Amino acid sequence: MFISNQKAITTRDRLLHEVWDAAGEFVTNNTLNVSIKRLREKIKGDPEKPVIILHAPGMGYRLGDCHAAFGGADE
Repeated sequence: MFISNQKAITTRDRLLHEVWDAAGEFVTNNTLNVSIKRLREKIKGDPEKPVIILHAPGMGYRLGDCHAAFGGADE
């Protein structure tokens, strides 16, 4: 989802709707927070100081400028 929307902020609601159950059952904001943290850990780096998946407060998440080094724009 982040790679296909490289220049945009992906809202929390969109992530919850498109990645998990469309009805949103059994999914909370905490589920998203934990999943983003685990994703950050898997793609290397310090999840407490992210540079690839960045939080856009009050809006959602977006890719950081360094994502191309991890298989971003040219794939």
